[in-house]
Amino acid sequence: MNTATIRAFIAVEIDEIVRRKLSEIVLEFEKTKCDVKWVKTENFHLTLIFLGDIIQETVDSLKDILRKAVSTFQPFKIEIKGMGTFGHPKYPRVIWAGIEPNDSIQSLYRAVKTEVTTLKLSVDEKEYIPHLTIGRVRSGRGIPKLMDMIKLYKTQFFGSSTVDSIVLMKSVLQPSGPVYSVLHKVSFGSGENAL
Repeated sequence: MNTATIRAFIAVEIDEIVRRKLSEIVLEFEKTKCDVKWVKTENFHLTLIFLGDIIQETVDSLKDILRKAVSTFQPFKIEIKGMGTFGHPKYPRVIWAGIEPNDSIQSLYRAVKTEVTTLKLSVDEKEYIPHLTIGRVRSGRGIPKLMDMIKLYKTQFFGSSTVDSIVLMKSVLQPSGPVYSVLHKVSFGSGENAL
C-alpha cells in the first residue's frame, strides 16, 4: 500500500485579470526592498480549507466528497477589495488582499468543511476570513515603508472573480517557493470532474 503523502488544500481559482492586477501591485511593493516572499501571479488563489499532508486514498475519497459539497451551488461573483496584514502591525506575518463580505463564499466554505470533516480530517476551527495571500514577511526589514504602502491600498478595488468551481490543489515546496498543481476540479451543479 502506498503511504506517500501529498500536501494539499481546497481552493477557488481567481480570474486572470485580477491575478495580473495584483501582480502589478506586487511589482510596486518590491521597489520598497522589504524582506517579503511575494506570491507569484499563477499562485494567487482563495483557500477554502488547508488539508496538510494526506495520502492518495484520501485524495480519491475527496473527489466524491467535493462533488457532493458543491452539487447545489450556482456560479457567483466575489469582489477583491482592500489590503491588510495578519499579525501585529509592527511584526506583520502575511499580507493579503481582501474579499468583500459575501454570503455565498461563506456558504461554500461551510458546505465543503461539513463534507471534509466526514473523512475525519483535521480542519481549522478558527473563524474563516476569505482572503488572497499576497506575500509572507520574512524579517523586519523595511516594515514601516511596507505598512505605509499597504495603507494606500486599504480600500482599493482589485476586480471581481467568478466562482463556478472548486479545486483540490497539490502544493510542492521548493526553495524558490511553492509549486501548485490541480489534482481535481469540480464544477458547480454538475459535479463533473474537469481533469
